[in-house]
Amino acid sequence: MERSPRSARVASLDLLRGLVMVLMALDHSRAFMGALGDPMDLGAASPALYLTRWVTHFCAPTFVALAGLSAGLYAQRVGVERASRFLISRGLWLIVLEITWVNFFWKFGFSSISLLVIWALGAAMVLLGLLARLHRHAPLILGLAVVLGHNLLAGVQPADLGSLAIPWGLGMAPHSFHIGPLAVGVSYPFLPWAGLMALGWAAAPWLVGADGVRTRRALALGAGLVAAFMVLRGLGLYGEPRPWGPQERGLLFTLLGTLDCTKYPPSLQYMLMTVGPALLLLPLLERLRGRAAQTLLVFGRVPLFFYLLHIPVLNLGTKLFRVLVHGWDGALEPSLLRVYAGWALALVVLYPLCVGWGKLKAARSWWWLRYL
Repeated sequence: MERSPRSARVASLDLLRGLVMVLMALDHSRAFMGALGDPMDLGAASPALYLTRWVTHFCAPTFVALAGLSAGLYAQRVGVERASRFLISRGLWLIVLEITWVNFFWKFGFSSISLLVIWALGAAMVLLGLLARLHRHAPLILGLAVVLGHNLLAGVQPADLGSLAIPWGLGMAPHSFHIGPLAVGVSYPFLPWAGLMALGWAAAPWLVGADGVRTRRALALGAGLVAAFMVLRGLGLYGEPRPWGPQERGLLFTLLGTLDCTKYPPSLQYMLMTVGPALLLLPLLERLRGRAAQTLLVFGRVPLFFYLLHIPVLNLGTKLFRVLVHGWDGALEPSLLRVYAGWALALVVLYPLCVGWGKLKAARSWWWLRYL
């Protein structure tokens, strides 16, 4: 049976989300299991390690843009008011999960709080939910202003702002502070991510249409973003605080250096470099079939469930491997092979769990299932 344009569109978004989750698990397998040092160090990292890290740069911006796009499509079905309420409540819930579940299973404790991607996603959802109530063009205007303009303020650091250091650190620049004895580290200032999510929301009506129209628009927008990145990066123009240049290790590393854009917070060039190819991939994913498509759909339809489980799976798996191989006091030796083996094993463990959770969500209409 042929899929309708609507079902194909939803399936392609789920497929892309699934691919994002798989790549994200690779990055976190590297963080837990690799013991490999800085993967983006052009002076020391191997090309394989560098590319293992670089390919996962697509995860956060693609997922944030998809969240905005999906929210915009949801608003078309149920209305802006209902979509706004859901975005705000879902966003607040994500912030709670970041502070509790995610922080605990990253470190098996609460010695400090790290505000990472789930925090930024939640805060961006809250802001988008509020913006959507103001005016139908408010997300587009704010999204463009933030994504195109936030690099103008890249030199402003929280330490320069006195009493405004914490708000600026939460929104615009990585920052660490204390709440009493508790240390809080902000790795993902939320405002640039909120701008990207708002643009995803604004793009939703434009990307709706028959297969041919949707494909042409996705390809045109994706190609335009990639071309903009190549011009800005190649000529050293606006949108990236770290310039590229010749590397002592040769041409290959010089080329790799052109792809080393700032993620914390995401620069304009970083977003162009990642969201553009993701849009180019969407039409191709609509044609994907077979086992690969089924696997990505399983993960892409329950992304938060996958995210919340993959952290303890990887962390516990790493600790178990270390104890069995090196003993209680042993340390892991650097190994990229172990990263990929652990990643594959984690996906095998997570797959049946995600299948079961997806079936439960499809079979039940309990309201709380929408939050997981």
